[in-house]
Amino acid sequence: MDSVCTKHVLESSCVAYCALFSNITPTVETDLRLLGDYYILQTLAGNHSFVRTMRTSNLEYWRTRERTIRSSIEGENDTAIPLSLAVDQLIAIKTITASIQIATAFVFGRQQDFDIAIVDMTAAITLADTALPETRWTLSTISRLLRRLWNDSPWTRLRPLIESRPYLRTLASRGISTLWSSQIAALEMKSEFSDLIGGYLDERLRRVVLSMPTSAGKTLIAEIAIAAVMSRSRSAKCVYVAPSRALCDQIVQTLSEALVSSGIKVAAPISDSDTSAYEGIVFKR
Repeated sequence: MDSVCTKHVLESSCVAYCALFSNITPTVETDLRLLGDYYILQTLAGNHSFVRTMRTSNLEYWRTRERTIRSSIEGENDTAIPLSLAVDQLIAIKTITASIQIATAFVFGRQQDFDIAIVDMTAAITLADTALPETRWTLSTISRLLRRLWNDSPWTRLRPLIESRPYLRTLASRGISTLWSSQIAALEMKSEFSDLIGGYLDERLRRVVLSMPTSAGKTLIAEIAIAAVMSRSRSAKCVYVAPSRALCDQIVQTLSEALVSSGIKVAAPISDSDTSAYEGIVFKR
């Protein structure tokens, strides 16, 4: 299944599942496995703001709790925890810490955070290797999905092509954590004459025609092209042509919000002859 389709399925199921945990905090004594599921679902659904708020105050909490459990297993403290329960809790904590690190990677674009998360996920898989085969399969599948989502993220796909880090961070803040397959296809498009760097964004191209169905992500493709051109030359000017005033207004708002962090100004010169039926009534009065 396409990673983006999988993500949409997870988003839908996450809403109902996460409603069960509306008041939960890491200091509440609850089923750690459920809490681990909650964190990973929040991450997969793209709700990185949730996990980001947990990072500063809670990441060290979970690391400390992990050390406490390991000390119990090794007999270094007075509170003994049954081995099966300890393993279960360690798996949950590794899942939680991995989720926090993954969310941080998607929000700030740091490869090292993602690498740390994969180490935690791998540790959780290893813990579940023999005793909990179903958990191991679930975590292994999630780990593969996360790798693909990261590989298809704007940070990974666009960082070599767009120098503006504020723009990439704006994409993350808008919840665009993974590019769609159609957008990736545009970035990977080939030329019969030479290899392209970034597909349709290759600066040697003079003309590109992209034909895609409705809702295939064409607006974002155009936005990325504008960001790429402006990152190469601050004196450049880009023109986006839309067929109606309403669509122009929508595009101006979208592009303004997306490009303001990069210092790019967006304006809309609209023909005076393009008036709506409502405007005609107002002007006659």
